[in-house]
Amino acid sequence: MEKSPNNEPAVSVIMSVYNGHEHLSRAIESILSQTFRDFEFLIVDDGSTDDSFDIITSHSQKDPRIKILRNEVNIGLTRSLNKALTAVRGQYIARQDSDDISLPERLKRQFDFLTAHPEVCLVGCSAIIIDSSGREIRPRPYYLTPSGIRNFMRRHNLLTHGSVMFRREEILSLGGYREQFRYAQDYDLWLRIMERYYIHILPEYLYKTRISLENISMSHAILQDEYASIARRSHRERICRGMDRYDAFFKTFKPDNIPTSGPKAKARYHFLKAMYLLGEDMITDMRKELLASLKYYPFSIRSYFYIMISLVGLGGINVLRRVRDFIYTYF
Repeated sequence: MEKSPNNEPAVSVIMSVYNGHEHLSRAIESILSQTFRDFEFLIVDDGSTDDSFDIITSHSQKDPRIKILRNEVNIGLTRSLNKALTAVRGQYIARQDSDDISLPERLKRQFDFLTAHPEVCLVGCSAIIIDSSGREIRPRPYYLTPSGIRNFMRRHNLLTHGSVMFRREEILSLGGYREQFRYAQDYDLWLRIMERYYIHILPEYLYKTRISLENISMSHAILQDEYASIARRSHRERICRGMDRYDAFFKTFKPDNIPTSGPKAKARYHFLKAMYLLGEDMITDMRKELLASLKYYPFSIRSYFYIMISLVGLGGINVLRRVRDFIYTYF
């Protein structure tokens, strides 16, 4: 591929790292070994206190495509990504998470697709879920039409954050990530994108995403759900009124006051894990989480309902998904 006349890279890959030394080298190497070569790789060290910065520096000394941005203190993922967005030079921007793996053809396939489809602003891909040791757990395939993607995204965040590539100018015109979103910042951005542009998901498996439910803290799961709810409410307001009141939402939203301890919080945490497992077709594990939820709060009618309906078989599972989707769409 020829370089652009102004010698700018075609793609900018952005990653933020905070104390991610365990899987960081593998994530960096997965980008450096891409078959597509015309990219720069901006890595933000977000005030790490482990040896993450040394790992990044070591790789940058071997490959000049790596550019390092360093925060003296931890400022969080949202602000770090916006910091990277202001520094990129590529026409397209690809995300990469510091504990995930991009397969060798990922950048090429996404770049080729965006080049051939100017009406599409963002492209994702199917992913393979791996555990903390890198063992493949299950595939996460996507075979959705543009309207299917649009309908699904109104209820859930369909995209794996680290797997996407999008157009720089369009994202900057939207203001990038909204920094009030400590969590679900990607979901909020995707919803704003699809209100103006098309989103596409390649069916090919081009990304491995690392998930360990055991390592997801209670506060993280509960806050993620709260922020996602604000993203959906803001989206509905924009559709109905042409603008949203997310600033007003955040004036009354006090994340530090959200209970993340005690029996009810523990029950909610296990219920949220159950809903995630329902989406991944891991029904046996879903039931275990629902039982764990009932252990902490035995008066939860919805947990009993989900367990009983799930025992009916595939028809019952589909009912559960429709109920869950209705709740996530309107509440």
